[in-house]
Amino acid sequence: MLTEQFNPDRTILSLVLSQAKDKKVAIKSSDKEKLAISDAQKQKIINYLNDNKVCKTKILSELLGVTQARVRVLLSQLIADGYVVSEGENKNRTYRLKS
Repeated sequence: MLTEQFNPDRTILSLVLSQAKDKKVAIKSSDKEKLAISDAQKQKIINYLNDNKVCKTKILSELLGVTQARVRVLLSQLIADGYVVSEGENKNRTYRLKS
C-alpha cells in the first residue's frame, strides 16, 4: 500500500506479509501410479542397453524426453526389479543390463 501525506511531506510504503501456504503434501496412492515406470519407458531403456551395453542418465533423458532426475528414478526401479546394475559413483555412474 502506498500512502502520501502532505503536512509534513511523506510517502509511506506499507507491505503486508502473510505466511506461505506452500506446505508439503503427502503423495496420494493415485499419484504413486504416475511415478511408476511405464512399460514403454522400460522397454526403451532395455533396448538401448542391449544395443549399447552401458549408458549414462544424460543419454537416457534425451532418449525418453524426461529429466535426468526422472531417469534416475526409472533406473532405480529397474535396479530394484533386477534388470539393471549401476557402476561407479555420482557423475561417473554408468548403467548396464544385469548379466
